Amino acid sequence: MIPAAFDYHRPGTLDEAVKLLSSYGDQGKVLSGGMSLLPMLKIRLASFAHLVDIGRIPGLDYIKEEGGFLRIGAMTRQAALERSDLIRSKYPILADAVPLIADPLVRNRGTIGGNVANGDPANDEPAIVIALDQFTKWAVAGRFQLYEIRPVGPFLDITRLHNEGAAFGLLAEAGGWQRWFFLALAGAIGLAILGWLRTLPARGQEWLAIGLALILGGAIGNAWDRFIDGHVVDYLHFHWGEHFFPAFNVADIGITTGAIMLVIDALISHRRGKAAAG
Repeated sequence: MIPAAFDYHRPGTLDEAVKLLSSYGDQGKVLSGGMSLLPMLKIRLASFAHLVDIGRIPGLDYIKEEGGFLRIGAMTRQAALERSDLIRSKYPILADAVPLIADPLVRNRGTIGGNVANGDPANDEPAIVIALDQFTKWAVAGRFQLYEIRPVGPFLDITRLHNEGAAFGLLAEAGGWQRWFFLALAGAIGLAILGWLRTLPARGQEWLAIGLALILGGAIGNAWDRFIDGHVVDYLHFHWGEHFFPAFNVADIGITTGAIMLVIDALISHRRGKAAAG
């Protein structure tokens, strides 16, 4: 099939791309690899008046370690991860997972940023994010004794804590019943999110879809730990002077980020509703 007519834009800088997207609003869409977007356009499950191709913008495709973290640029092709010596030598879970994504044609065109931002819960990268959460917990459990602390910066320690409660230690000392309560809660929330995602339109709700997918991935990661071990491994411990923030993990980051995105989406929708009514 042939997609509906659209105007094609190819900015040379990130500032140009942001200005184009800001001016076109909901009628503008970012084109990165196009492996999800173009098929949707062809069968007319989605249509946009303007496509903004960010493929030629420099500085968006990189794989590097910086400040103790692995950083992957939004325009990094999946095939680049597959070929990366850094990924093969230090991040074997990614090295094993990436070759299983779709086929070589998709991996040579598809980008990490585009796949995640598309917000499709059936995409490959969200499953890898869940696996990374489990991998980091496994690595901490294998290298740290319980309650051991290793400073890695002026504000951050890596530790090993067993949290029997919710995110950030909520109800951790409740006595045992909370394990099954939070498992049941995670199952109910997961089913509700899956149902919600199925009702979202093909376009216009990407921000909401990403937020829901982050909450779903984080809930699954922590629920698995509770079911298997009876506790969640927390290891990121931020502090300022003598003040310590409750330890947390990658799954908690996903849940918190997703919840914030849902609140922002609700506020924006409320303002748009008031503007339309007034």
